[in-house]
Amino acid sequence: MEQGEMNVTRGFKVSGMPMSQWLRWEKDCKENYGDCYWLKLWNDHQKAKDYDVFVSQILAKFEEQDIKIDLIADLVKDEDKKERKVKTLGE
Repeated sequence: MEQGEMNVTRGFKVSGMPMSQWLRWEKDCKENYGDCYWLKLWNDHQKAKDYDVFVSQILAKFEEQDIKIDLIADLVKDEDKKERKVKTLGE
């Protein structure tokens, strides 16, 4: 963003979140993110992306070393076979 440009924001609604999950999320937000929802949401998103990269790197290292972990290999194969679709917390 160049100097002088307005800071554009985006609002959105979330619905259907189970109350128990909301209370845990909100508590973490208050305790660790100054009760700033967007900051926690963004941080959770970044952590999830980083976690996926981390797991991929670990699996690649196992393959490099020819280490067989049947449970993980089976889970990865099963996940690859599943049809990928967006799911909600209620599903």
